[in-house]
Amino acid sequence: SSLNLVNPIQRDTATIPKLGWLKIRFTVDNPGVWPMHCHIDWHLSIGMLAQFVEFPKAAREAFDKKAPFEWCESCTAAKNPTQYCANKIR
Repeated sequence: SSLNLVNPIQRDTATIPKLGWLKIRFTVDNPGVWPMHCHIDWHLSIGMLAQFVEFPKAAREAFDKKAPFEWCESCTAAKNPTQYCANKIR
């Protein structure tokens, strides 16, 4: 079948059959890191998760401005502090 690019169905969930596939299209207009995941809990626990990073530079700048200080402990533990955390850690 062909793709409906004029007026496509808009959904936030889809059922994919075994060995099936799904083509998705979305507007990239919201900086950040967004998950795409299965709604079956054990699938998530075995790593069936993908992340989309929209506008990485803008997302990093927004994080650096708004990140709670508690997050900096995680950044430091991972040896990857953001500029925000680097400025906050004594």
